[in-house]
Amino acid sequence: MNTFNRRCWMGSALLTAVSYGFVSSNAEEPAKAPEAKWPPMGYAKVVVYHFQTEKNHVQIWNKDGLDEEALKKCTVKSAELSKSQIDDFLKAGLSDADEPPTYRCYDPHHVFVFRDKDDHFMGALEICFHCFGSRYSPARPEGKRPDYPALAKLCEKLVGMEDGVTAAAISKRLGDGN
Repeated sequence: MNTFNRRCWMGSALLTAVSYGFVSSNAEEPAKAPEAKWPPMGYAKVVVYHFQTEKNHVQIWNKDGLDEEALKKCTVKSAELSKSQIDDFLKAGLSDADEPPTYRCYDPHHVFVFRDKDDHFMGALEICFHCFGSRYSPARPEGKRPDYPALAKLCEKLVGMEDGVTAAAISKRLGDGN
């Protein structure tokens, strides 16, 4: 074998060994941050808020996440969920329900917020009952979606709904019948 062919063969063999993991480099790979999951781990409580942004011309989200001051400014009513209500909420938030038709208005009036023991924001599920849009923070698990009728029942019971919207009407609109 001439020198050129030997170098080509050695280069090819080395490339094959590296690609199959037979040879490793001494350089350490940078540590990856753990992927955030919904619901966030270690939360101490869940609080649901009914809010009206249009009256106050505010957005409750900014580039850093939930804007606590904006939410406080436009909150109509809030309530902390009991353990059984949290169970119902998590079941409804991670549903296998069919994807409802969406109408793209996205004018939400309810947000469920996960908080730690020091009352700091950890994650959320924001819901628009008009267009059946939602916003998960962190992102929702693949293939899961909100069960809008179940979430509407929780909101109606705990903090109320916006004018003209009822849990029964949402169930009927989605053909749930409950």
